[in-house]
Amino acid sequence: KPCKSSWNLQAVVRPEGMAASEQGAPPQLMVDGKSLGTNDASDCVADTSAHPASSQASISEGQQDGGVSGKSPSAPPIVWYMYALAACASLNSVNYGFDCGVSSGVTVYVREEFGLEDWQVGLYFATNPITAAIGAMMSHTVSDRCGRLRNFLLAQVLNLLGVVICAISQNYPVIMVGRIFVGLSVGLGMSIDPMYIAEIAPAYHRGKLTSWAEIAVNIGITLGFFANWLLQDLPPGMNWRAMLLIGVILPIVLVVLATTFMPESPRWLLMRGRAAEAKQTLRRSHGEGYDVDAVVVEIEQQIAHDRENDSLGWKPLFHPERRYRRGIWLAIFVAISQQLIGLEAVLLRAPQILENTGVVSDRRGQFSLTMVMGLIKVSFIFVSASFVDTMGRKPLLLGGTAA
Repeated sequence: KPCKSSWNLQAVVRPEGMAASEQGAPPQLMVDGKSLGTNDASDCVADTSAHPASSQASISEGQQDGGVSGKSPSAPPIVWYMYALAACASLNSVNYGFDCGVSSGVTVYVREEFGLEDWQVGLYFATNPITAAIGAMMSHTVSDRCGRLRNFLLAQVLNLLGVVICAISQNYPVIMVGRIFVGLSVGLGMSIDPMYIAEIAPAYHRGKLTSWAEIAVNIGITLGFFANWLLQDLPPGMNWRAMLLIGVILPIVLVVLATTFMPESPRWLLMRGRAAEAKQTLRRSHGEGYDVDAVVVEIEQQIAHDRENDSLGWKPLFHPERRYRRGIWLAIFVAISQQLIGLEAVLLRAPQILENTGVVSDRRGQFSLTMVMGLIKVSFIFVSASFVDTMGRKPLLLGGTAA
């Protein structure tokens, strides 16, 4: 029979990564929701072969999106619920960014009040990333055993504790104790919020939504710069404490959201055998047009694969297979080089750099310029996020590196 162009032709493909022998049957063709026989299917396949690009695009789209049906290569739009969850998870990144931004102004006043030397100011800044690395190494165990949401909650409690200790400190050792707690919270939270978004978002939209974490960091930095500018005229000894205490607002908000609104990650629920809850969350986060059962099957296959590789430990990273070696080491190099360029150091020391170079001598001017720097950085992050799913990662990486 001829395959009518008005029919809704769909291919039920096997999940990504599953071999044909494991599936036990070839892909099944569906026309208007009805299964075709072998002869009918052959006719339709022959008819669509005249347009291999469009038919291949439709099948590839279904594979990427975990069961998106329809012949259009575009996936269903992101539902508002998914936007809300991505925004909630990204609040933790705002916390980290705010700490970076506000610290640039806090250290100006803490240095004067406590009579700190250069190495002590440097240690104040360095404590955060050092302890954050420790927290990040802990986050894998905490999130897998206790869940993503409990990881979020633990990170916020540590953040609140650290900020309060810093704000009430009367000497340098006490403020450094607070910095340790803040750093641990950053490591625990920052390593989990992009993962939480990726585990709950539709595959087609993951690149765009996980970039929200990076956007949130830079929004937080700009908010920290704004807090410096807003509170600089308070009495000495009170201004920098008020700057720090603004940082307790978002952790409290995130605690409320994590206990009342945010669901647990579907992947973690499936790891615990709670498939019904996982499907309910996926239906809400993916919206109409997705085969949730197919998404669940794919996640379960990934979990099984990960469990098989757990016994390997760090070996795949330090001694990867030859075919993966170049990509793994290149990814590590890119991550390290992004820190070695010193961009964060410039942001953290921005007021002092502006003063020492003679660009601006007064505090208000220094804090105003740092706000402008933060706004420009946020603007270009939005540009990157808008094109990451269409242009790809590599062109943006090369363009940003060249700039």
